Amino acid sequence: MIPVLTRWGLSAQADLVYRTLVSQGPQTASGLAVQLGLGVRAARLACEELAACGAVAGESSSEGGRRWRAHSASGFLDSVRQRHLNAAHARAVEQQRRASLAGYARVRELTGFAGEKTGLTPLHGGAAVRGRIAQLAAGERFEHLAMAPEPIYDPAAVAAAAPLDLDLLARGVRLRTLEHTTAAGGGFGEHTNELARLGARQRVLATVPAKMIIYDRRVALLPMDPANTQLGAVEVDEPVVVDALVAMFEQAWDRAVSYGEHAGTTPLNPREQAIMRLLLEGHTDAAMARTLGLSARTLQYTIRSVMDRLGVNTRFALGHALGRLGHDLSSPLGKES
Repeated sequence: MIPVLTRWGLSAQADLVYRTLVSQGPQTASGLAVQLGLGVRAARLACEELAACGAVAGESSSEGGRRWRAHSASGFLDSVRQRHLNAAHARAVEQQRRASLAGYARVRELTGFAGEKTGLTPLHGGAAVRGRIAQLAAGERFEHLAMAPEPIYDPAAVAAAAPLDLDLLARGVRLRTLEHTTAAGGGFGEHTNELARLGARQRVLATVPAKMIIYDRRVALLPMDPANTQLGAVEVDEPVVVDALVAMFEQAWDRAVSYGEHAGTTPLNPREQAIMRLLLEGHTDAAMARTLGLSARTLQYTIRSVMDRLGVNTRFALGHALGRLGHDLSSPLGKES
């Protein structure tokens, strides 16, 4: 299967050009422009974008200019993926750091970490925190709320939490988790899918206010220092404070989207939106191409690209996927230039 390059930060034009070169063989930028309905400059820029990441190579052409040939994805995709993840992770870490400072200021205000409020019990060190988490989880009766702002998870932490999560669900405890968008599923999709299958509700946010766990709306655990969770945590059981922390969780929950929606979200460019709109209205390929001023080949490549990104194999399934993900295809059509 041809990889979806837009998933890893490349432009839609580069993705379309790469797919064409893989399936049709080497071509010049002008040839690509004619075949795909792109401008020559747009086709050339897409080829240069692909060449910069090692996806294609240019070679001399008897027609003049350069003839572009696609490389196997196995030779460049890992580096493209890692580059994209590194950049996205760096942005997410900084964005979350700023959000955590603001969110944690509110937490400190509510809980009175300085000691002016009662109902606070310090837990010093990671071992003490893990032990107390196990005790509190074992005693939970109806609800477990958790917020995790980390843009990437520690595998050891996930391994430690997994059996506790599964035990809660087996006992009928409602489990709701709120995670950072870049952490959701990242390497732990199997565990996430298992939790969802057993009834857990999971949502994601680009910025999570604070790290906390709330047990049966009566006890909350918060890190002493969000920048260094190994220092320990503070246990809060003052009802008014716990209620305020629950309200913070609920406000963040209302802004979040479900993990399934996030994992499947695929942005559509204007051309793709126009094609999908006509497709869902039942128009034939010939009618769609005529309405939008596209070649039949460009139309088919675009539909195939959207299908691949959504992980579906038929146009019937494509319609269901678009509806499930809530794409707004109601705006009026405009003819593509």
